[in-house]
Amino acid sequence: MAFTALPSSHARELGLDHTIPFNKTILNHCGAFDTTASVFTCPVDGIYAFMTAVIADIHQNTVTEIVLNGAPLVQAYSGASSVHGFDQGFNTVLTECRAGDRVWVKMHGNQGSTVLGYGWSSFSGFLVYLL
Repeated sequence: MAFTALPSSHARELGLDHTIPFNKTILNHCGAFDTTASVFTCPVDGIYAFMTAVIADIHQNTVTEIVLNGAPLVQAYSGASSVHGFDQGFNTVLTECRAGDRVWVKMHGNQGSTVLGYGWSSFSGFLVYLL
């Protein structure tokens, strides 16, 4: 059980608590990642690893977070300026999940409103240990 998802284009005008639209998968083993909702639904009880990498648009900064059933797990900061270029926000988390739990990445704040797509940002996860 593993997935890697990307935004198929730049995601613009994202506001507070908006789900990042990871609507294209590179891998979706077992089909547990929903590209319409951009949500992974855990198929079995286990320990899972989730990671995200996000780049904000030029002159913006974003704070995103990986959430489990809406509760924040970890955050990632990304900032971009014409002086310093682009910085990618990255974070990863190991967490225990039950079958049916849902995990996604959302905007934590609205310091920026655009997440770059076309392979610049991603969301991945996989089962580490079956409970």
